[in-house]
Amino acid sequence: KWANGPYPHMGIKFLDDCGWLGHFKQIWNLKNTPQNPKYHAEGDVYVHTMLVLEYAQVHCDPILNFAALCHDFGK
Repeated sequence: KWANGPYPHMGIKFLDDCGWLGHFKQIWNLKNTPQNPKYHAEGDVYVHTMLVLEYAQVHCDPILNFAALCHDFGK
């Protein structure tokens, strides 16, 4: 349902604020994972992913939203 909503990044933020994000290890592991500041001055992988999700919301495509969420799981 979060991927179909108008603000998918807010769904992930809600999970984090409620303490439930720990149940989603792939997303939880994005927190505090460093990135090269030369290319990603915004901070860790979690912050970057939330920004990508916020940008992807413009297209209102749940598949794109899911891809935006998962695009850095390999880091």
